[in-house]
Amino acid sequence: MGCGASLPASDKGKNFAPQGITRPVYRGTGAADAMGYILEDNPGFITTKRPGDFHRQNVDSAAYFTFDKEYARSCRPPAGKIIRQDIPREMLHSNKAYKFDDVPTDDWRRFVEANRRQERIQQGKMRKVQHMDIIEGPVSDTSTKNFTKNQPPIPAARFKPARNQRGDEYVQQIAFKNHMIQEVARLPKRLTD
Repeated sequence: MGCGASLPASDKGKNFAPQGITRPVYRGTGAADAMGYILEDNPGFITTKRPGDFHRQNVDSAAYFTFDKEYARSCRPPAGKIIRQDIPREMLHSNKAYKFDDVPTDDWRRFVEANRRQERIQQGKMRKVQHMDIIEGPVSDTSTKNFTKNQPPIPAARFKPARNQRGDEYVQQIAFKNHMIQEVARLPKRLTD
């Protein structure tokens, strides 16, 4: 973690599991990248090249996964694949991880907007979160092209989080950043339908 301080994760929905328990995550990606990642354990095949909800381009590298298999399926390109990995819960609940509430908050909106605009958060709790290695929270369903430094903040009505196929929950994502991408790449992985 960049700042040296750890933050408490949100208490909402947290049930700490015994060591050895895992949680599945999914990523929809192109077939060649999926195979390269699986066969070579090379996270370069799944590292996001443009700014994302939880990282800034040219500052952090990040690989994004979701807990929602159907959302991963909708993100994969034609003839693409879905990667499944089982992440140890102790990794997800470590002092290197931060979890936003499942329902989007103003902190979440400001955080996503700052990252998409390539802005460093100057103060407060979210400044420390920006340096965390694992960040979990809702997926923003707002195009990155809507975020430019010279424009005012996007109104909350246009800043939409993604919902699951049933429409009753927000889709959650998890970003593994910087050295944590290497740690995740070493974990068992497979293709799934």
